[in-house]
Amino acid sequence: MARPKGIPMSEEAKDLIRQFQKGRTRSPETRARMSVAAKLRSEEHYANSRSPEARAKASAKMKGRKPWHSLRSTTEAFRESRRLINLGRPKSIETRLKMAESRRGEKSHLWKGGLSKEHYRERQNAMQTVEYRLWKESVFNQAGNICALEDETCSGPLQAHHIQSWTEFPELRYEVSNGQCLCKDHHQRTDNFAGRALALTKAA
Repeated sequence: MARPKGIPMSEEAKDLIRQFQKGRTRSPETRARMSVAAKLRSEEHYANSRSPEARAKASAKMKGRKPWHSLRSTTEAFRESRRLINLGRPKSIETRLKMAESRRGEKSHLWKGGLSKEHYRERQNAMQTVEYRLWKESVFNQAGNICALEDETCSGPLQAHHIQSWTEFPELRYEVSNGQCLCKDHHQRTDNFAGRALALTKAA
């Protein structure tokens, strides 16, 4: 005799059915019929759950709202988790160049109509570009991050020195072969440090 509809099944009865069904295999025909029945039950449930008018009303109410998962990016905890994930992860040269281009000139949030360029020399502006930083890194890597004139007088952080002057040889500014890795002390002793060679030439 079938169980009356609406009466919940006890846990003991469910356990007996599980034991009875355990290990039994169903024929492909039975499995196909069960699949069709499950789909029909799902479609019937969805059709009866809400009327078209109710679904349209709910859709209009939710229109324009952001999904719940998009709100995670606005939280401080989520931004901090992303920062920690990307911390120390090296970026490719192509990515760094794209990032630099996206923040250059008027695209930068620090842009002030180009007024800053009137107050800084060309060299100081160039040192803020990704091209200059890539050149500097290449010079350091080529030297193994060791001062080329290393001795007991070395002091200060490592700096990238232009063997041929930045001002007099603009075509060699980003040539790695024209760079030299020097400590701050040795860099300040070079003939063309801070335009020294050009100043001496003009004075003569």
